[in-house]
Formats: sequence, C-alpha cells, structure tokens
Amino acid sequence: MQETAHFHEDNFLFQDTGTHFAEAQFPWRHKKGHCSDRSYFQYWHKDQYCCHPLFHLSAPSVSEVPQLGKLCFKVDNIIVIASVSTFPTIMGERIFLKIYKAPKDLNLIITDKSDLTIVKSALDNSGIILVCGSSLSGKTHVIYSLLLEAAKKTNKNIMTLESISKYELKGVNQCEFNENVGFNMDKAARFIEFQSPDVIYLEGIKSKESFDYFSNLVYNDKTIIMEFLANNMEDLRNKMSFSDFDTLKSIISCMIFIHSKNSVEVFNKETLQKYLG
Repeated sequence: MQETAHFHEDNFLFQDTGTHFAEAQFPWRHKKGHCSDRSYFQYWHKDQYCCHPLFHLSAPSVSEVPQLGKLCFKVDNIIVIASVSTFPTIMGERIFLKIYKAPKDLNLIITDKSDLTIVKSALDNSGIILVCGSSLSGKTHVIYSLLLEAAKKTNKNIMTLESISKYELKGVNQCEFNENVGFNMDKAARFIEFQSPDVIYLEGIKSKESFDYFSNLVYNDKTIIMEFLANNMEDLRNKMSFSDFDTLKSIISCMIFIHSKNSVEVFNKETLQKYLG
C-alpha cells in the first residue's frame, strides 16, 4: 500500500514506493542560507533558498541502507516528478534527486515525417527499439512518449519493468521492482510472458540471462523498448563492437539517438546495420 504525505502549503507531495524514504541524516550545505534542522528538505528555486519539512516514513535505522523513493512537486503550476535516491556514507546520508519532464506527444519530439513513420512502424512490429543518449539526455522522456504513442492502439498490451515509475501512463501496465519481496528483473523475466505483452519497456538489464531471454521474445512477435548509455555515436559504435552485442544488433528494428534537447536522430534497421557493421 502506498503512503502519501503533503508538505505545508501543498507545495510537495511525497509517495512512498515501498522502500521507505527516510529524512536526511546530514546537514545540507549551500552558498546562501542554512537550515540547521535536518528534518527539512532544502532546495533552490529561482535563486531563492527554500526549506520544506520532510515526512518521516520510517525509523532512523533505514538511513543505513540505500533507498529509492519518489517526490512530486509543483513548479510554476506544473507538477514535476523526481526520483529520490539516498545512500549512506561515513559522513551521513547522501540524497540525489533526478527530475523527469512529463512526456509529450511523439510528434513534438520527432518532427521529421519520415523519421516518425519509421518509429511508428517499429512500434507496430516485433524487434527492439533502442533509445540511446548520454546520462541525463532525456532517454526516459522519449521512452515514455513512445509508450503513450503505442497506447493509442487500445488493443495492445503494453507493460513496463522499472525501478520506479516516473509518470502514470494511461493504457500502460507499469510495474515497479520491489527488492523487499524479491521482485527484480530476473523474477520478472520468468513470469512476464504469461501476461502476453505486445510491447515491453525494460529500464535496464543487469544480467546476460535476462538479456538473452528478452532478446528471444522478439522472435515471439514482441516489441521491446530498451535504453542504452552512449555519449555520442562514436562511443555507441565502440561499445557495440563487442561480440556480446551481436545478437542485439541483429534484432534492432529502430534506434533513436538523443544528441541534445533539440536534436534527435532516427535510424532504421538497414541504416543502423551499415553504421554498426
């Protein structure tokens, strides 16, 4: 059962995802201002220093292990989602926030009509759609837009396997891992096919066994959406040169490379095969 807690003035909404988010156990440091009470969440907004109280969901002992949670807040009347990752250090608990933009229509991301046709065709056929880019380039933003595009066809069973869902997507069956009960990628791999999904989004694959399993699903007429970290095209080519990726390269139906906020490149299967060699 999810718990929610409102901070004062309804500026923030925190959702516990089952891993229990604990308060910060270290003093925050900023160039301006300081909030000595550790039970406050501190941040900068429009060059102003702000403090908001944190909601205690668990005992202080939770700060001794890594945790993952979700934070919802408003910026200029727009609801924004952030993942909250805590990690114990010898100086106290370190907190990292990663903010995700809300997904938008795929037409606004991929503006070239021929590229858009390639992507939509890939969503309707079996194969792997690979979304590449550097860290924090917006891969999740693009992937969520892909999922919304696929969900326009109501006869599709679309599923996601994620450490934490960023936004609720209408028409998409989103699944969050829960290590507390042993629900991880390997466990999902053994059971997801019984759900007869048409499209599956995998946030990340950590074992070769899981990778081989999901690759084989392509041969069962499944569409798999994966993300791949690459700083640029040359970096992608170097990483893909290893023999471990030979199977992946052979079943990629479409690749979307995010060069920057305003530069997204689309490759069809034939062009990608020539480039990666």
